[in-house]
Amino acid sequence: MSSTAFGIGDAVPTPLAGVVSGVEVHAQLMAALLDQNIPYALRHGDLLQWVVGVFFVFLLWVGACYFNRGFVLGVLALSTGLIAASLLLPWFLLTFQSIWLPTSIPVLFVFVSGVVILVQQYYFDRREIQLLYRNLSSYLPEHVAMQIAKVEPSSKLQARHEQALVVYADLRNFSIWCSRVSADESAAILHGFYSLADRIVRASGGVIEE
Repeated sequence: MSSTAFGIGDAVPTPLAGVVSGVEVHAQLMAALLDQNIPYALRHGDLLQWVVGVFFVFLLWVGACYFNRGFVLGVLALSTGLIAASLLLPWFLLTFQSIWLPTSIPVLFVFVSGVVILVQQYYFDRREIQLLYRNLSSYLPEHVAMQIAKVEPSSKLQARHEQALVVYADLRNFSIWCSRVSADESAAILHGFYSLADRIVRASGGVIEE
């Protein structure tokens, strides 16, 4: 247990008080012997660590299922609280029951589980936004579809004014021409016209809405 001489400054780790000098360890042990209050480690302390860690992870996952709005902040707050509980529980047992219980496994379990939950939620959110964007972009401009897909649902009215230019275009004699050719040829002509109009509008900084 290292030296007991005063002033040497040697330090050793101990469950009694973290890292302290050797003489302080001896003094604490002698005081504990006199008071009949000697800290000890449980025989199945490692198993108890795993049980506590699994229980805290279960609490974290159950709590995460009830978060709707503010999911990230809720998971972070719950993870922080469980990590604090993982640190306070050994302190309580050591202070009032003289039981030494390590804290590494519960803290590691809660931290890793919190990261996994946040990464999983981020993946689900991204996939949902992309799916919503694909559905909306089929009949809305791309920037409008993306803006709607990223906005959180709200009961507040969110409206704004924008200037729009409506262009009416007519292909001369198209109706008569369509009656003389097949549907595939008519569709090919329309596709070519729409592609050309889209390039011209986009080159001028515009967006085709429909």
